[in-house]
Amino acid sequence: MAGLGGVEIPVGAGRATPLEGNNAIPDPWREVSDGFWGMTLPQATAATEPVPAAELIAGTVSRSTQPVVLFVSGTHTNLAEALRLDPDIAGQIRDVYIMGGSLYQPGNIKSDWPEIDNSTAEWNIWADPLAAHEVFASGLPLHLVPLDATNRVTWTQADAPGWAASGSAEGALAGDLLEWMLSAWSAREVYIWDLVAAVSTTDPALCPETPLSVEVVIAPGPEQGRTAVVDGAPNVGACLAPDAAQIKARVAGVLGR
Repeated sequence: MAGLGGVEIPVGAGRATPLEGNNAIPDPWREVSDGFWGMTLPQATAATEPVPAAELIAGTVSRSTQPVVLFVSGTHTNLAEALRLDPDIAGQIRDVYIMGGSLYQPGNIKSDWPEIDNSTAEWNIWADPLAAHEVFASGLPLHLVPLDATNRVTWTQADAPGWAASGSAEGALAGDLLEWMLSAWSAREVYIWDLVAAVSTTDPALCPETPLSVEVVIAPGPEQGRTAVVDGAPNVGACLAPDAAQIKARVAGVLGR
């Protein structure tokens, strides 16, 4: 953010392994993301020394003078560790919005990486199922944006020019990223799962929620990491049918301004 001219944001460094087991995002994906897909990033004005992510979350939440909204767009490791470190922060967390899981359709592990025999889980949950299990069982107000929702919103070549021509550093960078995705993944259309979830976080009207009881499967095997809908009291509000047109319009208004 500092390199884009924004306010400097504290950076937390998470652990390199899940809370339990050895599930991991494939190395080639980690390597290309570490290099930010070969793109040139703006230089920050000052280096920021990261602190342990769990400590940063716990400290930020505990010091807040008002309830905090959290957005989880990767594994649940950092939040689970923060809750272990200081369980009292749960009382200061107003909502947790999550991009992850797949409820009524296949997951994306085996389809993306056939060497892993798992057709039910989604990457963010599968990479640390125990952490996700602990968060889903925490009693926190959870709002889930699973593949059921994010796969209903696609992005095409028509979206990129408006972002890139906005004149803002953020819009230009977003346009470059979309162009890269279209050239590397699919020239017709791509999914941007975390973007859909992030925009839905800002306005619940963009995707009405369905209350569900969801349990994360932690046992090793072909269903590990599955977000299973089970009988019981609801523990999540699940976004299942997003308003794709309104979400895309909201993004265009932000990145294209």
